[in-house]
Amino acid sequence: MVVGLGEEGWGCQVGRHISMSAWIGRFSSWVTVLVAAVPAGLAQGTFLFTNSNGAKTVPFTDCAGKPIAGDGYRVEVLVLNPKTGAVDPGVELLATGGTNWVKLAPVGFLEGKAAGLFVGGTVRVPFVAPGQEAKLTLRAWEVSTGADFASAKVRGETNITIKLGAIGSPPSFPSRLRPLQGLKICPVK
Repeated sequence: MVVGLGEEGWGCQVGRHISMSAWIGRFSSWVTVLVAAVPAGLAQGTFLFTNSNGAKTVPFTDCAGKPIAGDGYRVEVLVLNPKTGAVDPGVELLATGGTNWVKLAPVGFLEGKAAGLFVGGTVRVPFVAPGQEAKLTLRAWEVSTGADFASAKVRGETNITIKLGAIGSPPSFPSRLRPLQGLKICPVK
């Protein structure tokens, strides 16, 4: 059965027409049943993995204060699992197109007027509920000095605690990385 708008209002192709409000009522009843069927233990908070936050944009820079740019630099986010006390690799990124969740990987920086900024997308944290605080560590490094943060000779990190989004029904928007203070990457001493 395909629901659509006909000459007499909302209905279906088998000839039975219903009003738009009746159709929305039936649809929202099914959504309520589906949302209620998800156990509370599966609640997953979300945040936007970006430092491009409108008026609160904070570019990442090198030691001289110049915004870092391009794929020669990487940034990653680590999330502390409050149950284990350790960084958990279980965080996921919403893939392009918005249908699949994939393992979160480091991302590069934008270039030109957007240098110092990164846009990694929406991140889901399966072990922290929406509205709860999550402790994050953002780590950036220069790829030419090391393939990952641990081996890089030019790097920097900062910690931030945020309340995760996806609160309520329908879920709220993902949280932003605020209050992010910025980050400088410098040679490791």
